[in-house]
Amino acid sequence: MDFTLNYALSPFVILILIAISVLLSWITYRNKLPGPGVYFRYVLPALRTAGIFLILFLFASPVISSIKRFTGNPRNIVLIDNSESLAIENRFNESLNILQRVNNSPTGNNINEYYFFSDNLKQQIDKIPSDSSEFFNGDIFSTDIGGSITNILELSDPSSIASVLVISDGINTKDGIPSYLLSSFGVPVGFIIPADSVNQKDLSILSVSFNKTAFIDSRTPVKVNILSNGFSGTVKASLFESGHKIFENTLTTSLDKHNYEITFHVSSGTPGFKSYTIELEKLSEEVTYINNSESFFIKYIDNKFRVLVVSGSPSPDFAFLKREIKRISNFETTFLTQKSRGTYYEDIPDLNLFSTVIFIGYPNKYTDEIFLNDIYESIERNQQSVFFFASSDIDLNKIPLLDGILPFIAIGSTMTEFETSLRNVYSGNLFKDSQFLREIDQLPQIFSTTVSYSPKPGSNTILINNKDQMPAFIVNTSSSPPAAAFLSHGFFKWRLSPGDSKIGESTLSSLLSNTILAITDKENQKKIRVETEFTEYSPNQIINISAFINPDVIQYSPKVNYKVYGADTTISGGMIMTGHGVYTNSISLNKKDDYFITAELSDESGLNESDTTMIKIGRSINEFRFTNPDSITLHNIATATGGYEISTDEELEEFLSRDIESLKVSLSNVQLNFNPWLLGFVILIFSLEWFLRKRNNLP
Repeated sequence: MDFTLNYALSPFVILILIAISVLLSWITYRNKLPGPGVYFRYVLPALRTAGIFLILFLFASPVISSIKRFTGNPRNIVLIDNSESLAIENRFNESLNILQRVNNSPTGNNINEYYFFSDNLKQQIDKIPSDSSEFFNGDIFSTDIGGSITNILELSDPSSIASVLVISDGINTKDGIPSYLLSSFGVPVGFIIPADSVNQKDLSILSVSFNKTAFIDSRTPVKVNILSNGFSGTVKASLFESGHKIFENTLTTSLDKHNYEITFHVSSGTPGFKSYTIELEKLSEEVTYINNSESFFIKYIDNKFRVLVVSGSPSPDFAFLKREIKRISNFETTFLTQKSRGTYYEDIPDLNLFSTVIFIGYPNKYTDEIFLNDIYESIERNQQSVFFFASSDIDLNKIPLLDGILPFIAIGSTMTEFETSLRNVYSGNLFKDSQFLREIDQLPQIFSTTVSYSPKPGSNTILINNKDQMPAFIVNTSSSPPAAAFLSHGFFKWRLSPGDSKIGESTLSSLLSNTILAITDKENQKKIRVETEFTEYSPNQIINISAFINPDVIQYSPKVNYKVYGADTTISGGMIMTGHGVYTNSISLNKKDDYFITAELSDESGLNESDTTMIKIGRSINEFRFTNPDSITLHNIATATGGYEISTDEELEEFLSRDIESLKVSLSNVQLNFNPWLLGFVILIFSLEWFLRKRNNLP
């Protein structure tokens, strides 16, 4: 056992304290010890010096630490994947066999500790499971390999861990922790995959992309990404609405291609939630049918928008935009096409009647400034949202006349066109459906100019052009009025998209509808929005409910509650703030049914606002989207940490017998100036001095 004295004083300060103590003691006794003897002449000043020094020293709050060091057996951490994907081909049985091998393998001086994990570390197990029923407990519907490894290393002392062995099929359904961060713990990670590496035949729904909110009477796309392994021929994909088949598509698969996409279009004439299910045809020899269907919900809203489109002149871009915006039935659109200075092909409408004004190639050199000012005043007066589309003949000298309603400042006096593709740089949740942003880079190149468009404060840059990295699409929902600007032109070329011209059409349609929703829709300006991670869950799966508070419209500290209700189920509770404007809570439901989830925002005066979404308790396919074992994540982690894949019993013994010195430290601290016995020691010194002084008749 070692004792150390820790203090915040330098040796120089210590010497000063000693000198002060000696000086004060000398001053006290210099004339008071004429003849009691040499013994008392030195003992009494020494006691006074010691007492004064300790009092001064205690003000520095020194700490005495008792450190006890002892060695223990290094540990091998064995992490066993018990997520639902282990049910594929009964992989849990192979996991049991591997666990027996691990348990019977020599480990040298090391000891094994066993833990279940899925989306995080579940529990430590004291003995090897006897059957698969012990595998599947708790929330087993997602997998986070990196996060679970980090969890055990953070909870333990890494210096006492010899190795981490992961038994998993490698199907990782969460992003987790980057593998390079695990290298900082200095612990090698090895792995064993309890599954056959041969690709199995299977059809699977990888993802379903759709607008969670759509207008009534408008066609909204539902895009389904499908994975096919080992099949060649035709596959039927069906879309059901409330249990009734409404569409069927035929997909042609081949052995050398695995990823496919099909698109359905749905609509509703009435507001409210609609339930949909995608089902793939069940083919013989599939490894599982769980991933052949998935359900989701779309909320249809009756929210008519009156839109005025002002064009500087007829153009291919204007024709393309006009056709696509006419297809959005919730838009009551009026067009105003400039013919010459002060004249238009259509009659000029009452400018006060619209909720959104779209400028395309306007203003140009023929634009009458008086009428331009009329539009500006109407927008300011009625707080109409603005969507600006640039063109090659925009009059830069007239742009400043609209400065108060545009989300950018134009810098430059001349325009030089160049061809460029666009790229998405935005990762927020501004749009109801951001799928169209991910498709932008697949579309043909369009045009930008050398004019520099500088976004105003509060604007979000959504797209940039790849030529000079300048903004190509910006949105500002916090300005007054809200505004957006598409700063490239020639997007009519999107209709020339190789292979499928409908991609360009759906992209422009989604760009128009999502942007106008973002800058105009009252739904989008709501004070609260509720979301769940998925739309379909398995019974007893953890459901994370998130509520997002709009910071621009809420100025007080709110209270947020949730309500969940189904046919014969009602659950309610409070939500906890986990970030700026973000509230969360988690529940689980065990009865298969459709459920509404409502988040309610309230204050001292009562309910302020609420938002509702829907989920289905049926069969989550999260763990079954990919069915073949995947070693990529495990290989990356092993490489980063100095581990490797273990194939033989010899490799297993070598890995589990890794020799390290496991040093354990026990540390206890004593705060001297708060310890009664030390203060008593100071009192004892002064008491002894007083006793000796009185015994020798000293004053």
